[in-house]
Amino acid sequence: MFDAVRKASHPIEWLASQKNIEELFSDNIDYVVDACDTITIKLELIRICKRKNIKLISSMGTGNKMDPSRLKIVDIRNTSYDPIAKITRKMVKDERIKGKVYVVCSDEKPRVKINKTIPSNSFVQATSDNGTFFVSPSTIPTI
Repeated sequence: MFDAVRKASHPIEWLASQKNIEELFSDNIDYVVDACDTITIKLELIRICKRKNIKLISSMGTGNKMDPSRLKIVDIRNTSYDPIAKITRKMVKDERIKGKVYVVCSDEKPRVKINKTIPSNSFVQATSDNGTFFVSPSTIPTI
């Protein structure tokens, strides 16, 4: 299945900004997968995709969340414990955006700092007092 997706898709990798965001939509696009860290760009992508009726899935924040089994694909209105999702929900509500806005998020409460150190995200190598360990992302939900 993934080979078919790779052959059919044409990923575009560039740094999006308010000045060049419309360039992304100069070609015929069927689907946008947003992994932007910049909130203004993330919100603009949602606006444009909804206006142009382009399917979109947007990643929300997973900082300080360690359990990949808690990742979900949901409508933005059904998110919690996520500051990025909170900003996005407010924009969707304030601008009366209709229809679902699908996001990848975790329903896990963020971990707190331990000894002034923020725990590593579950997809990144992490260290513990006993050495190094990895968390397998095999439980990530699929579309």
